[in-house]
Amino acid sequence: SNTSEAFKKNTTQKQFEEFIKKFPILSNYASAEFLNSSLKNNQAIVTIVLHDDDRSLPIEYTLIEEEGTWQIWSMRI
Repeated sequence: SNTSEAFKKNTTQKQFEEFIKKFPILSNYASAEFLNSSLKNNQAIVTIVLHDDDRSLPIEYTLIEEEGTWQIWSMRI
């Protein structure tokens, strides 16, 4: 099954940090725009756009509800 624990087992901290470094706008943006969301069973898909001075970056997050909290399962850039 797809869980945040499976993601943690398959993705090392270093791999995740390297991914984040490829997109500086993820940690340094001027504004964020919420576009849409959908909910089906215990999975939500949320789309946002991050804006900085030079560009915009759309991101689709898939969230999974586990034990009453929402966990990020994936990010699509």
